[in-house]
Amino acid sequence: MTDSGISIVNIVSPAPAEVWQSIYEADADALPSQSRSWASALESFGGYRDVSRFYEFSDGAQAILPLFAGRAPIERYAAQYSPPAAWGFGGTLSKGPLTSAHIHAIMRDLSAHRAIITHIRPNPLHADLWNSAMPPEWTSVPRTAHVLDLGI
Repeated sequence: MTDSGISIVNIVSPAPAEVWQSIYEADADALPSQSRSWASALESFGGYRDVSRFYEFSDGAQAILPLFAGRAPIERYAAQYSPPAAWGFGGTLSKGPLTSAHIHAIMRDLSAHRAIITHIRPNPLHADLWNSAMPPEWTSVPRTAHVLDLGI
């Protein structure tokens, strides 16, 4: 539980495809690289396995974290990526806005895993949210993203 009282009450991994699709379609900020179809391409052509996580929180919020593991001799120690380098942006999907307390709870959950490294490249529109939730043991590497609104 975080200081705000938000806690994770359920985690399903890998995230069920139909739940992933439903949340992806409802998220106004969703990117193609966060879709279940993109995940299938990562699995088929990138050599990664789906270790995505579906979170349900104590306040009723739900989120999907597209997450993929690389191949490793001992699978539970494989590196995790959201998404792997050169595969776009990842981070959370949700039907409604998440708070820094939700993201902090997710990051604490990921810290409890035995992955050798967890690398998250969140949607650039959510960078401030992720930075505000970062536990002290995590490292942030600033990046620049260019967003062009084509809805002219």
